[in-house]
Amino acid sequence: MTDTTASNTADSQPIISYKGFDKDFRCRGYQYAVGQTYTHDWGVDACVSGFHACPIPLSVFDYYLPAGSRFAIVEQWGEMDHENDKIASSNLTVKAEISLFDIIKAQIDWVWSNIKKDKDDAKSISSSGDQSVASNTGDYYAASCTGYWSVASNTGNYSAASVTGFESVAMVTGYESKAMASEGSWIAIVEHDKAGKIINFKTAQAGVAIKPDIFYRLKDGVFVIAETDDTEE
Repeated sequence: MTDTTASNTADSQPIISYKGFDKDFRCRGYQYAVGQTYTHDWGVDACVSGFHACPIPLSVFDYYLPAGSRFAIVEQWGEMDHENDKIASSNLTVKAEISLFDIIKAQIDWVWSNIKKDKDDAKSISSSGDQSVASNTGDYYAASCTGYWSVASNTGNYSAASVTGFESVAMVTGYESKAMASEGSWIAIVEHDKAGKIINFKTAQAGVAIKPDIFYRLKDGVFVIAETDDTEE
């Protein structure tokens, strides 16, 4: 998702990354545990050896699908080798297990952080550019992004969020809201009861679990196609 070239750095500063595991908290047969630190002593080579994790939160879904997997925030340091969207390191500490909601929130924070670091780049601050964010908090509002690795989010009630770029996320957390994503991207929807209490939260990848380019709601924990005329002003 980022640089496609590999680079190797010895004794680097610690970085925070995100790591996926199977249902037993294993990765490629290696057992991990929260709070534990692991050391690899015989060379680090991305995709070959070392402890691997992703600095961009949503990249973990390239290796572990949301369904049936577990995820954690980790700290990597020591010798590192970077290739594509993951980093191999000689040292890794599993800081905490996190939920899918945590990963999506971390992705939003990551995008905002990169926007602040590169705020003079027109693409970084545009809702139609790569790594962009469109966010709304009002009721009956819509947020949309067309760039790659972007996030469209809405916290208002009866709202909508949509993304058309590659590996992006459309997230809605308000009552009776809907989300749409292009093929390969994700939607994340919070379902509330009539009293406003959260009763379900679910994510899905367009083109896999749901159809692309169609708005969905979450009803009784199941994705249903939203009516074409609702939430529109």
